Amino acid sequence: MKHDHGGNISRIASFLEIQAAQPLIDKVVASSSFQAMTSNQNTNFGWVSQKADKPKHFRKGDIGDWRNHFSPEQSKQMDALFMKKMKGTGLRFDFGDEIFMP
Repeated sequence: MKHDHGGNISRIASFLEIQAAQPLIDKVVASSSFQAMTSNQNTNFGWVSQKADKPKHFRKGDIGDWRNHFSPEQSKQMDALFMKKMKGTGLRFDFGDEIFMP
């Protein structure tokens, strides 16, 4: 999503069989940017009381930030589950330093 936000929005619209002209795609791109979503009360869950020891709904918006939150064992378990669930989808995933095509 981050490398081609508009192109991916177009592909999603096409998959959903929605005719999306460029002005609509531009609006969706602007509304779904990390900055727009973190500052919008409807998407950031700021209205939900947060426990001090729990992370907020949005962290940084960086590719690969999960590495700062998963232990090596959790990462290994997640990789195995991810590969099992995504096998054969033809999807390509960018994790910052690695590209996965299950």
